[in-house]
Amino acid sequence: SLEEGPIVRRKLLFRSSRFEVAPRLGFTLNDAYKRNLLVGVDANYHLTNHFALGISFGYGVLASNTDLLDQVNIEVDPVISNDLRYSTTQMLFDVHVAYVPLFGKISILDSTVLNYDLSLELGFGGALVAGVSDGSPAGTDKLSGFQPAPMLGMGFRIFVTDSIAVNLSLKDYLYSSVDVQEGAATPEGELRNNFVFGLGASFFFPTEVKVS
Repeated sequence: SLEEGPIVRRKLLFRSSRFEVAPRLGFTLNDAYKRNLLVGVDANYHLTNHFALGISFGYGVLASNTDLLDQVNIEVDPVISNDLRYSTTQMLFDVHVAYVPLFGKISILDSTVLNYDLSLELGFGGALVAGVSDGSPAGTDKLSGFQPAPMLGMGFRIFVTDSIAVNLSLKDYLYSSVDVQEGAATPEGELRNNFVFGLGASFFFPTEVKVS
C-alpha cells in the first residue's frame, strides 16, 4: 500500500556497492614549527549507501616554517636556535570505517542539481615522524620513528557527475611527537591531536549509479 511503501522511490544510491578512489592534497594544521603538505590517496569500498571500509595514505612532500619558527629564528640567538631539534610529520596512514548519516541534493541557479553527503570516519593507523634540526643533525634520530595513532575524521562530498565528486576532509590523528628539544638529550614525546585538512576528487566504480 501507499502507506507502507518507502518514502522515496527509485532513490539514487551514489555510494552503495561502489569502489571509491580519491587522490588528495593534505595540510597539517596545528604544527608548532613545520607545516606539512601531504600528497596521498583514499580508497573506500561502500558496502551500502551508508557504510564503507577504507584506507588512507599521505606522504609529506613539502614542509614550510610556521610563524613561530620564523619568530624564533629572528629573535633567538643563532647559537641556541641552531641547537633546537623537533619532529615533523613525514607520513600518515589509517584503516577506517566510514558512516554517512546525512545526504541529499542542492539546487544551484535553479537549474543544476548536485548531490552531496557528509561522512564520519573512525579508524586506526600511524604516523612516521622525522627529526629536524636547522643546525647539526646530531640527536635528530631520537626524534624520528613510527607512532601508532587512532583517527577520527569527517568528510563532505559534492557529486559533479554520477561518478566524480569533489571532497573535503578533516582528520584528527592522536599520536606522540616532540615539539622541541635542546641538544642531544633524550626527547620526551607528548600525546596530542594532529589535525589534517584534505582536498581531493573522488572517482567511483562502476560509473553507473544504482537505483533503489
